[in-house]
Amino acid sequence: LLQETSQVYWEGIAEEFAGRTAKSIKEHWLRVVQPTLVEDSEPEAILAYRRSLLEEVINMGARHRKDINWEKNAKIFYPRSSSYIQSNFNDLIKNGLISKKIESAGEFLLRVSSALDKVERY
Repeated sequence: LLQETSQVYWEGIAEEFAGRTAKSIKEHWLRVVQPTLVEDSEPEAILAYRRSLLEEVINMGARHRKDINWEKNAKIFYPRSSSYIQSNFNDLIKNGLISKKIESAGEFLLRVSSALDKVERY
């Protein structure tokens, strides 16, 4: 799988898809196709990844999503992309289907800790 997307001729690929731009093709690859290809299928591996991701955020000392170094996480969790990792993280810290905005560092830390507790219970 290609992690280095700058070596891909996105314009040439876009020519094969009427109405799609090179940028939209690249974004679709990064956000949908490539993550699907590298996603684990074993439940134990999925839980280990989720646990490691949450622990990494805690170890970074992040007190807000903006404090998280997503590019560093992309290197740690290669071949997952930073956008895929962000999406996973956001899903993990939601409290149910409808989640209110996180208003404070304390609430952020509570949600991360709560998500880690849930992962560890499985």
